[in-house]
Amino acid sequence: MEDSFNEAVRNIMLKLKELVETEVIIGEPVNVKEGTSIIPISKVSLGFALGGSDRAKKEKEPGYSLGSGAGVSLTPIGFLVVDENGVKLLELGGSSRLHDLIAEIPELCKNMAAHFDSKKRDKKEKKNEEKKSEDDA
Repeated sequence: MEDSFNEAVRNIMLKLKELVETEVIIGEPVNVKEGTSIIPISKVSLGFALGGSDRAKKEKEPGYSLGSGAGVSLTPIGFLVVDENGVKLLELGGSSRLHDLIAEIPELCKNMAAHFDSKKRDKKEKKNEEKKSEDDA
């Protein structure tokens, strides 16, 4: 029974490790414009339980019972905004901070639009330069 118990614990820990990767807690950066990135931050809570009984001691038949369970909770807590002014933490914990985040959404949208517009412009300019080079040749 001890081997089965140890194997069950080992399997649960491996599965929990797969669920809780570093990328879950500190998310992948999202570049919204040149020099500005937003990084999501989350809180991860996990727990597990494991128990068993050796029936051979209580009954005449050899055997054992083993039960386990696990749970994971992922809660977004904020965002790191990294730009030319430094690093700023936007927390989601209080209603005032959530209000601050909501108030910054229009600016973020404007920055994202500017970023995509500049990408389109760069692509169009590159295409025009390639066409001009072909015409000159």
